[in-house]
Amino acid sequence: MVQKYFKPCDFEFRGLGLIKNGGLELREEFANYDASKLYDCEVKSKGENKACICGQILRGLAKPYECKVFGKVCTPKNPIGSCMVSGEGACAAYYKYAIGH
Repeated sequence: MVQKYFKPCDFEFRGLGLIKNGGLELREEFANYDASKLYDCEVKSKGENKACICGQILRGLAKPYECKVFGKVCTPKNPIGSCMVSGEGACAAYYKYAIGH
């Protein structure tokens, strides 16, 4: 059912960068439902905080506690990177369940 309405597209993921065919966009025949086309809106990226290592954490190259801002500046109440933003994020989960590491 997803293929009926959507087609793959390149997508920029926070912490990971551009992934070819990593996202989905509405097919042309459903363009009249696409808010980005209807309202001529542009999503602007704030960019990544240089102190944040979410990209490395998401790729399994680092642990949350190896980040210099983890648990100090970057907390669930003040998330710096995408890994701390949602409760399911790697850093948020580590903060909640393993902060004493």
